[in-house]
Amino acid sequence: MNYNFFYYLLSSLAINIILFKLYINFANRFNILDRSNNFHNPTTITSGGTIIFLNLLLGYFFLQLSYEDFNQALPNNIIWTFMGLTILFIISLIDDLKPINPKIKLVFQVIVIYFSLTSLKITQIELPLKVSIFLFCVSWIYITNIVNFIDGVDGFASTQLIFIFFNLIFINYFIDIKNFSNYLSLILIPPLIIFFYFNKPNAKIYLGDAGSIILGFIVGYVILDLIILKQYLLAISLIIYPLTDCTITLIKRVLNKNLPWVKKEDYFFSKLQVLDIRNKTYIFRVNILFCIFNSFFILLQILINEYFFMLNIFLTIGTIFIYNSKKFI
Repeated sequence: MNYNFFYYLLSSLAINIILFKLYINFANRFNILDRSNNFHNPTTITSGGTIIFLNLLLGYFFLQLSYEDFNQALPNNIIWTFMGLTILFIISLIDDLKPINPKIKLVFQVIVIYFSLTSLKITQIELPLKVSIFLFCVSWIYITNIVNFIDGVDGFASTQLIFIFFNLIFINYFIDIKNFSNYLSLILIPPLIIFFYFNKPNAKIYLGDAGSIILGFIVGYVILDLIILKQYLLAISLIIYPLTDCTITLIKRVLNKNLPWVKKEDYFFSKLQVLDIRNKTYIFRVNILFCIFNSFFILLQILINEYFFMLNIFLTIGTIFIYNSKKFI
């Protein structure tokens, strides 16, 4: 990377401060609000992901102009994948304004992700092609929705996403991968930092489906890309807490004969905020500490030995225990 990125970083941070403030004023004026009562919050602005999507557009053109090796890093059929991402954004934005049947949204996700698989080199996986397509499609859909599940708790999703993309840069640097996920991280980190400022307790804005679905789609892409490169443990480590918490909760829902997509906010990290709105600061602080330690253990995996992954597992289990053992703060 050259110095152009540092100019881009500073200008992107400044521009996004303006964009988010303008969007907050616009959303307040037109009542684009998250009216969920699950957390006993006053209504909070949603669909902040609209600004994130705008950054994807602007960042793509910036990289085209600034980096000679950008086109070489582009995946196959990236135009079709980006078109699919645009469709998901539009459907999710509509869902923020007027809820759509979850089954309809799932159908769109399946179609878009199925055709987006052409952007991943799944033929490098040592499995029959049809099996690889099925496993990658299911995994990508699942990861997309996990990111969607963690939005709505003040500062939680934004913190997780910032650390995911920072860790991707470290992975690309130390392992010398230089793939497309590195460029995606460079585009997304500045707007996510500004979003974090407005999303931390007390949150003024949430991603909404318009943001959490498209970011989940991107996280799914970069995770599966790492798996293709046989960086299995690093891929899991990037999303280990949301993956573990949401998976346990969804299994419990199914065992209790509930639909997995029912919005009950019964995840370990979110139950505290449902019990008492004052707990959101506690959740926020625990989440930041988790992300810092998880990133350190990822670095140990990269620099010393992959078996430091066990520390990521212990950290995740410990964090779930901390959330589950507290009732009121």
